[in-house]
Amino acid sequence: MPDRDIPLYIRADRVRQHSATEFSADNARVTTSEFYSPHYHIGARRIVLRDVSERDAEGRLAGKAAGEYEMYDTAFKVGEVPLMWWPYSTGRLEDSETAIKRLRTGYSGDFGVELETGWNLFQLLGTPKPDGYDATYKLDYLSKRGPATGIDIDYTRDDHFGLWRSYYIYDKGEDNLGPLRRNEEEPSTENRGRILWRHRHYLPYDWEATFELSYISDPNYLEEYERSEFNEGKDQETVVYFKRAGENDAVTLLANWRLLDFVTQTEHVPELAYRRFGDTFLDPVVTYHESRVGAV
Repeated sequence: MPDRDIPLYIRADRVRQHSATEFSADNARVTTSEFYSPHYHIGARRIVLRDVSERDAEGRLAGKAAGEYEMYDTAFKVGEVPLMWWPYSTGRLEDSETAIKRLRTGYSGDFGVELETGWNLFQLLGTPKPDGYDATYKLDYLSKRGPATGIDIDYTRDDHFGLWRSYYIYDKGEDNLGPLRRNEEEPSTENRGRILWRHRHYLPYDWEATFELSYISDPNYLEEYERSEFNEGKDQETVVYFKRAGENDAVTLLANWRLLDFVTQTEHVPELAYRRFGDTFLDPVVTYHESRVGAV
């Protein structure tokens, strides 16, 4: 890991050098542990490593060291127990030493034994990561609840930014939402989860567009699985919103729909508004104006 100066160890049955910049390893294990038998590692039937560092005419390093890898028939293992298999992944070594980004284990009374993993989605798909994008594939298991999976994406470019959150769990347990509610909170469905997309785009002539889509499987999902977002986050909405703001005025067009029938929300289908603030042509009187027309 170049950013933290942590070495990456690869042990294999056979290592071959194909050129000055390419190596391959058969029946290999990849880990950051220096032990011969690491606690956890990535096993692969075949690994190909390429040195893609910039070098001068004499072969000396001319910039930051860089490398690319390909891994075939990979499995994430704790000890010798495989927990996840993937047919092919690729990536650059300066981004991450392996496709796994996060590993957490624990135990709680509500969820039982918890195993949470996060994986670099672009490396799993074998595609280069687009500039400004970060994507994580989540694969979890909660012994008292069930298996779960999801995808998180965050992106920022010059003219837009946004996020995507998705999660699905086959839930066999019961929610614990406090001592006064515990006996009343059996989920209405075993197929639980959420989809959330928020996007803002900056358009010509000072316009900006905001899009938001939110779906939640049941009323208690966020409170049980995303407690901090439930308590502190923005309301879950499905919205299309356009705005053009001047120095002291703004035009907005709002449309939103109540897709979640268990949430109390006002729908605008649509609403057009004009606002003007701080005019002083009747000095010392300062005028403010707001007009709205629409269906609510």
